[in-house]
Amino acid sequence: MSPVNEAIAYFDPGDDLTGQASAAITGRRFVDVSAAKQAGSQGLSADTFGGSIPCALCGAGAKALGVASYDAAIGAKFPIARGHKVFPVEAGGAIAPGASVMSDATGRAVSWASAASEANARLGKCLNNVTAAGQIAIVALDL
Repeated sequence: MSPVNEAIAYFDPGDDLTGQASAAITGRRFVDVSAAKQAGSQGLSADTFGGSIPCALCGAGAKALGVASYDAAIGAKFPIARGHKVFPVEAGGAIAPGASVMSDATGRAVSWASAASEANARLGKCLNNVTAAGQIAIVALDL
C-alpha cells in the first residue's frame, strides 16, 4: 500500500552535490569550493556551471565540501559525496583505526593534527588500518 499524504523533503542536508572542476580533480579525495557560483546558473547550459559548484582539491586542514566520487578534468562535472556516509578516501600517510582525519594539501586523508588555532577541520573518522600513502582509508564522513 502506498503512503498517504507523504511529505518529501525539498532538500535533504548532506545529500550529494554536483561540482564542476576548476582544476583537475582526483577521485576519492576531499574537495572544496574554489569560486563563487555563477549568477546565471539557474538553468542548465553547456557554457555555464548550470547549478554546479566550482571545486578544486581541498587544502591542508581546510573544511571540505565533500569527496569527489571520481576523477574529473578541468570543466567537467562530477558528483560530490557528503553527509554522514562511510566513503573511501585516498590516504596521504598511515592512519590508525578510529583516528580523526583531515585533508592534506592534495585532498588526501591524513591523521588529524591539532593546530594552535584549532584551524584543522576534522572531516571524519578512519575505520580501517592504513599503513602507507596511496592506500584507501574507509572514512565515516562528518561533513
